[in-house]
Amino acid sequence: MLCEGRVVLITGAAQGLGKAIAESLLAHGAKVCVCDINVDVGEVTVARLQQQHGHDRVFFMKCDVLEEADLKGVFDAVRGQYGGLDIVVNNAGIADEKNWSRMIDINLKSVIRGTLLAVDVMSAAGKGGLVVNLASLAGMEATYHLPVYGASKHAVISFTQSCAKNPHYKHANLRFACVCPAFADTAILPQSDLDPRFPFPKQEMQALVDVFGVMNPRKVGEAFLELLREECLDGALVTVSEKFGTQVKKWKR
Repeated sequence: MLCEGRVVLITGAAQGLGKAIAESLLAHGAKVCVCDINVDVGEVTVARLQQQHGHDRVFFMKCDVLEEADLKGVFDAVRGQYGGLDIVVNNAGIADEKNWSRMIDINLKSVIRGTLLAVDVMSAAGKGGLVVNLASLAGMEATYHLPVYGASKHAVISFTQSCAKNPHYKHANLRFACVCPAFADTAILPQSDLDPRFPFPKQEMQALVDVFGVMNPRKVGEAFLELLREECLDGALVTVSEKFGTQVKKWKR
């Protein structure tokens, strides 16, 4: 199978897009650590996944991505459980313009932190590996109703592609890519509490949603598999939406 035996760590995977990615990878032979700050939901999710795929294939760990010690503990636990690490998916993220500083911490700083931990672990093991950071189509276009969210996701794309361009990482067989979803039916979708300093009429929001549609999170899990099938995925951006499907934008180094 596509991911047979690969060891994967996914942040923010108790529900939503992270859960969908975990389900896709498990269905194709991977071993997965689901980590999330939401313990109750995470344990229920993993119990169901263990029933489907076996207790030895997936486990849950509580992790607050804002706490470096928590994140490092998850990396250590994965290596302890499975003896290595092949793919890291920095998925945890929020959309909250009113608490924009915290949003930057989660959407950008934790992605950088998770990427650097992955680089350290994978470089030390000598096998290399893949880091996939969840960005958004909002990071590829102007989003005046969610300017800080868009800025955080744009920064994730820039950071990820900068890592992909690093020749030292290339020599270490480390690869980097971004998945950039449009609207998905997850807890992050409702935006009824926007910052009034960034006004955005509801009819304009609906018009934007109508352009891309609202997809089932499973489509993002399927898009992740499309990324893994690519031979030259270093620095790639994978866009996915209900109406336009999955498109892998390869990046020429």
